[in-house]
Order: sequence, then structure tokens, then C-alpha cells
Amino acid sequence: MYWRILAAVVAVCGLVLLPLSAGPAFAQKRVALVIGNGAYENVAKLSNPLKDANAITALFQNAGFDWVRMRQDVGNLEFKRALREFMDATQDADIAVVYYAGHGIQVRDMNYMIPVDAKLATEFDAEDEAVSLDRIVAALEPAKRLRLVILDACRDNPFARIMKRRVATRAVSGGLAKMEPTLGDTLIAYAAKAGSTADDGEGQNSPFAAALIKHLAVPGLDIRLAFGRVRDEVLKSTGNKQEPFVYGSLGGDAISLIPLPAKPGAQAVSDVRGDYELVERIGTKKAWDAFLASHKDSLYADLARAQLAKLLQAEAAQAKRERGADQTTVATVAPTAAPRAGDPSSEERRAWDRIRDSGDRGKLREFVAKYPASPLAETAKIRLDGLDRAAHEREDKARAEREAAQRREEEANRRKADEAARKTAEREAARQREEEAKRLRTAEEAERQKAERETAARREEEARSAKAADVNRRQQDEVCRRDEDRLVWLRASVGQGWAREDLKRLEQDTACDHIRREAIALLAQPPIDAPRQPAAPRPTVANTPELVLAAQRELRRIGCFAGRQDGSLGSATKEAVQRYLSQKGRPANEISVTEDLLADLKDENQRVCPLSCARGERPEGDRCVANAKPDKTGKAAARRPQPTARSQATVPRPSGAGVGF
Repeated sequence: MYWRILAAVVAVCGLVLLPLSAGPAFAQKRVALVIGNGAYENVAKLSNPLKDANAITALFQNAGFDWVRMRQDVGNLEFKRALREFMDATQDADIAVVYYAGHGIQVRDMNYMIPVDAKLATEFDAEDEAVSLDRIVAALEPAKRLRLVILDACRDNPFARIMKRRVATRAVSGGLAKMEPTLGDTLIAYAAKAGSTADDGEGQNSPFAAALIKHLAVPGLDIRLAFGRVRDEVLKSTGNKQEPFVYGSLGGDAISLIPLPAKPGAQAVSDVRGDYELVERIGTKKAWDAFLASHKDSLYADLARAQLAKLLQAEAAQAKRERGADQTTVATVAPTAAPRAGDPSSEERRAWDRIRDSGDRGKLREFVAKYPASPLAETAKIRLDGLDRAAHEREDKARAEREAAQRREEEANRRKADEAARKTAEREAARQREEEAKRLRTAEEAERQKAERETAARREEEARSAKAADVNRRQQDEVCRRDEDRLVWLRASVGQGWAREDLKRLEQDTACDHIRREAIALLAQPPIDAPRQPAAPRPTVANTPELVLAAQRELRRIGCFAGRQDGSLGSATKEAVQRYLSQKGRPANEISVTEDLLADLKDENQRVCPLSCARGERPEGDRCVANAKPDKTGKAAARRPQPTARSQATVPRPSGAGVGF
């Protein structure tokens, strides 16, 4: 009230006065930093942190905080630069608050807030790529009365699936670790109790952020009670699944983020007395009117009215005296009342009345120079001092405003430079990431092509090996088949000397184990001593399984047999023998497979029986081919020869067949 009276007096009297007593205490300075990270580059994005950060920023701004900064989707460098800027702002602050929404993890009982560009390939990368909670608390240290960190970051660790562990213990855990701050008057509020995770919810804001907006904005509410209400609100909205928790301690004084508004009340008597004494020194009618307008009902109001009445009476008497002096004629020699000592003369008073409300420093100086001994000269000097101080204050204010504008311009330029550096760093990082990705793609493509070439080469080698093995197997089968034919031929004459000599050669030359074993077994039989007289003719052996099997092979070779080689004299075998005999012009009354017939078959070196083709086919060389169909021009189109089951290539006669005849 003292200052309102002074302002009113200055307004009505044109005075510029310095404060004569201390004003009311200044409001506490409050600063806040808000960070919301949602657009993560290497893990899934989050939708709520940006909305929560915008809402909390609006809360601090509406609460009248002196300094509020919000940063969204900050990388490692931007996160740490924001903390340095915030630490500068807390140098003369009473209350400092940091709110963070995004991903946070604990690594070996240390809490880290995750920038959007973090990769965290291993748990050790957190120290370099993330921002520790200790660093955030250190940025609050200059604040004098309250240091507050609010962490809406108790989510599941998104890097758990891709992070490589380099120690056997469980170094990375879900939620945040418990932290008791060592600084006094410091609180750390978690969205969920240490070791547990928070829910993003389904509303516009997370349950924790919504409760903060509702309860932290209550004017005059102690911060501890506010967080107690936040806890109850979140427990209720999440069905007791999420419990916010606050670590740290405060003193016994109540501390609120938003103070109560000032309430009008009775002014202290000392303030009214000070106002009265100030107006009494001024002593003008307008000053007393201003005092009475502000203090209508008080003891000093009655005194002020009395002073105002005396002033009005003195002015009325002075005016009466001046009118009487003007009406006295020149001839009248009436004694005039002598002015009281120390009172200004009429001329001085008239001169003062002309300039008292002008505020013209030149006229005030002229008055002082003209009437240096006048009591009003002292008042004029006081007025001059006030005007000079006001001019100096205006100059100081203008200079301060210019300096502030210069600082703001420098700050804006610095921010522009920082922003340009940040964008340059981002472009460089993006270029490096692109080059790294391109290099990885090139390396992967080279590895893939190399693997394909190696696979193709391995398959080709396997195919060659399989083909060679198949050729060797076929050759071995052919050799064994020939040796088996010789063995069948020699088995019937095993007792003869020539046959035993052939068996010995067969046992030494054959590469087939079963042929060798059977030859050894035949050689183990005792030989038959042959008489010196001419040998009797060998008995005729016919239709034995061995002879039939050997005949089937030879008949297939010369194109007369297409049935199953089973050593039985069935209808297909008889028909094949009959076809052969017919082609050779020999009678085929009785079909019998003998050694002589087998010898004749082995002497044939080319196809004997012609091809027998199905309907719609015609023989062409050793194959049956489909009859050509006429094309649009009426000519028969060429057809590729198609092999048939009855088509057999000419097989060369086994070497050594018939040895011993």
C-alpha cells in the first residue's frame, strides 16, 4: 500500500521520488526443463512421450515459471547440451524441475535415459550413448530451495532383445533402479516403483502424466502432498498395477510449485504511518487527497483530513490577503502585516505555482537561481534531484534493455549456430549410416554370391563324382557280367583240365569278389583224370538256369528279347529264341537253350531281330519314332527319335567268351 500511495502522489504532484523504505520481497525464481523422446531410430517408436511433454510444458508455463524449455526427440549430443543450458538457468533459481518422458533402463544398478539415436549393442555402451540420472541431478545442484526430477520412463527395456551381454550376470534389468539422492532438498519421482514398469495407458496422456497435470497445478499445495495424490490417482486408474514412487527428502517448510495468489487484507499500521509521513512532507492538497483515497477508514485518515482542512484555511487566508492588498489605493497609507520569518513571499509563491506541476527541469533551475533564499528553493532542488534520478533510471533502463536485446540476439545467433551444427552433425551421421549400410549391403551381396558360387561348384563336383561313380559301376557291372558268363560256361566242365586252367585265370583276373569266391570253390573240387584215348563227346546240357540267363542277356543284346532276365525258360524267352532262329533260317520246332545255341548268340556282333514299333510309330535305325504330322504347308514335320523299351543299342560281345571250345 505504501508504494501505491507513493505512485498516486507522484501521479498527481508530478514528483519523481526514490523509495524511502524496502518494498515487498521478490517472488521465487522457478525454472523447468521438459524432454520428450518418442521417435527412436533403432527400436519401436513411442507415441505418448511427446504428448505428455507438451502437456507438462503448458503446466509450467501457465504456472508462471520464469524459464521453461521443451526439447523433443533429442539425440545424445542435444540431450547433454540441453542439460548444460538448464544448469546455467538454475544458477540463481530457487526451484528447478526436470521432466523426462521416454525410454529409460538400469544397467548394473545405474539408471540411464535413452536418446533417440542410441544403439546400445552392449550394456557397456550405455555410459557413452545414454545420459545417466546422476548427470541430470547434477544439473539441478545450483537451485537453492527445491530440486525435482520427474521420470516417466519406467517402461520395458526395448534393447533387451538386441543387446549382447558381456558378463554372465543379469546386468540389464526392467524398470529403473532405486536411487536415493545425496543432495539435500532433492526429490526424484518415478512413474513406477523401482524395478517395475509403467503403463502408457489408452488416453491422451499416460496415467502418470495425467495425474501430474491434475495435482501439481494446485496452487499452494505442498509438493509431498501433491505426489501423494498422484500416487493414489495412478493406483486407482491402473487397478493397483502401477505405483508411482518418490525418493529423497525435504525440510519442514511447505514447498509448492505454484504459490497461492496474494489475498487482500488489512494493511499494517506501520505501512499507513509511513504513507502519512511521506504525504506530510509533501504537504500539498493533491497529496492529501491521494492519501485519503487509499486510507479512508483509519486513525491517520482523520489526521489527514485535519491537515487538509488547515491547508485549505491557509490558502483561503492567503487569497483574502492578496485580494485586500490589490484593493488598497495608492493614497492609502495602511500598515501592512509583516511576513512571518521563513514564509515565501507572494512573488515566490506565484512563481512556484506556475512551475510546480510542469516537471520542467530548466524552469526549476531558473527558480532556484532566482530565489536561492526562498523556502521553496529547497523543494525545487528536491524536485530536480528526483527528475535527475528518474532520467538516470530511464537511461539505465534503456541501456539495460539494449543490453538485454543484444544478449537475446547473441543467444539467438548462438542457437542458430548450434542448430546449424546439430543439423550438420545429423547430416554427417546420416551420411555415415548410409555409407555403413551400403558397405554392409555390398559385403553381404559379395558373401551371398561367393556362397552361391561355392554351392554351385560343390554341386557340380558332386554331380561329376556321381556320374563317374555311375560309369565305374556300370563298367564294373559289365565286367562282372562277362566274368559271370565265363563262370557259368566253365562250371559245367569244372572237372576238365582246360576248364580248371580257365578257372585259375578267371580267379586271378576278375575284379568281382563273388566270382573269385565261386571260382576258388570250384577249383577246390578234385579234378577228373582224363584217359589217354580220345575224349568222349561232352554230354549235352540244356535249359539250365545258368544257360537260360546267359541266353536272355545275349538275346537282349541282339534285339530279340525285351522281357525280364530271371533265368527261367518262359514264353517271352521261347518267343525270343524262336524269333532268332527264324531270322537265321533255322527250324524252330523244339525250343531248347544249349551251349551251342549260346555260342551262336555270342558270335552275333549286331542286331538280328528287327524293331517292333507300336501303332503311330515307325522304326528309324535302332529306335522307334513317332510318325510325322503334316504342318500347314502339307509337309511332314521332323520328329526327334524317341527310345522305346523294345529299342536296344548293339552291345559288344564280352571278351573271352567261349574260351575252352
